[in-house]
Order: sequence, then structure tokens, then C-alpha cells
Amino acid sequence: AVAESLLQFHEVPLRVQTSAAEKSGISQLMQARRASREAAAAGSGPKGISALDGFEGGLKELLGLFRRIREYVRAVQQKQVAGDLAVGRGLTSALCSEPVIDASAVEQLCTNSLQDALMVVYLSNLTRTQISIAEKVHSRFNIGD
Repeated sequence: AVAESLLQFHEVPLRVQTSAAEKSGISQLMQARRASREAAAAGSGPKGISALDGFEGGLKELLGLFRRIREYVRAVQQKQVAGDLAVGRGLTSALCSEPVIDASAVEQLCTNSLQDALMVVYLSNLTRTQISIAEKVHSRFNIGD
């Protein structure tokens, strides 16, 4: 009874700060969850989200953000919308904070990633084939009995 009286719950204030990459990842997880719920409601099996689907989804989300920014900047330039200094400074800060990466470097990175994925698929198929052959040889000649 003494131990129970010593246990108390104290709420600790907490604020979660996420980066853009984390927000994108959470967005992908939420999309996968929604897709699995919709598939369950429709009576079909859940569709898995592959790494390429996630990459493509992230790029689409980024493209959508760039389009919104471009529309806002054009509207400010054409005096359709009053410019906000905080937004302008935020955009400048965001654009200047990220390193500029050469398009060929990004393409090479994607190519290397694809080649790595293909190599993993090849090696897993090769391993599966070797295991199948070993099982057939074992069953045919009863090796190891």
C-alpha cells in the first residue's frame, strides 16, 4: 500500500518538432494506412507501399509545394497579392539553406540506388535457385542420411 501511494503521474509538457523529411515520411505512412483501410473496406487485400512509391510520392508532394510557391511569387510580382516580408524571408532562407546539387549527381544517385536494388533481387533469386537445387539433389540422392 505504501508503494501505491508513492506512485504519481505528472504530466510533462511536450512539443514535437518535426523536419520536412519526417513530415513527408509520416505523410507516406498515413497514405499507406488509408490505402489499407480502403482495401479492407472494399474486401481486397492491402496494397503495400514500395520504396519507389514513397520516393515518387515525396517528389509529387515537393512538386506541389514548388507550384504553390511559384503561384504566390507570381501573384506578388504582378501586384495581385500584397507581399509578406516574413514569407519572403522564409522562402529565401529555405532556398539558401539547402545545398545546390547537380542534376547529374542526383541522376547518378538514383541510378546507383536502382542498380543496388536490382543486384539484391538478382542475388535473392540466385540464392533461391541454389536452395532449390540443393533440396532436389538432397531428395534425389538422400545425401546426409
